[in-house]
Amino acid sequence: MNSENKYNLPEKSKKAELEVLYDKAELIKKVYYKGFISSLQGMFGDCENYVNKTKNRDEIEPHLKNILQDIKLHFNKIDDSELMEIMPELIKVKELILASEQIIINLLLKNPESERISELHKIFGDIIEISERFKSYIENIISKIRKLSGDEKFNIFVIDYKNDIFRLKYDF
Repeated sequence: MNSENKYNLPEKSKKAELEVLYDKAELIKKVYYKGFISSLQGMFGDCENYVNKTKNRDEIEPHLKNILQDIKLHFNKIDDSELMEIMPELIKVKELILASEQIIINLLLKNPESERISELHKIFGDIIEISERFKSYIENIISKIRKLSGDEKFNIFVIDYKNDIFRLKYDF
């Protein structure tokens, strides 16, 4: 047995497991949305300002629609089967985004009421909770790849909506 094989796995098994992990890393690149949580928080703040009339509604509405459009475009590029392969809960995120769009566009902007904010708060809270579990999932994949490959500096690089490249900052 090879002394570099830390897990006493047969070399073929180790290579097969690494292939699966690298495939998952590639899917993570496709699914990961740089700035997703910040976008949700910004949208929520804009919705509160819209309802409370603390900012100009004519400025808020197009901004909200643009953010929603960017997020929808991102998720529409991803097949549900890919989300299932990574983490089935990500399909729920996709569904919640569509639900939040309906609340924002069809309800809140047409009839701004504070109870809509409560609905959005619940939806965005659910999305953020799933996103935190996705973060843990990513950390786990990176950690496994680092251990099995022996490459302690392995990381996943993602491209944001502006085509800038970012390294996911998981240094553990």
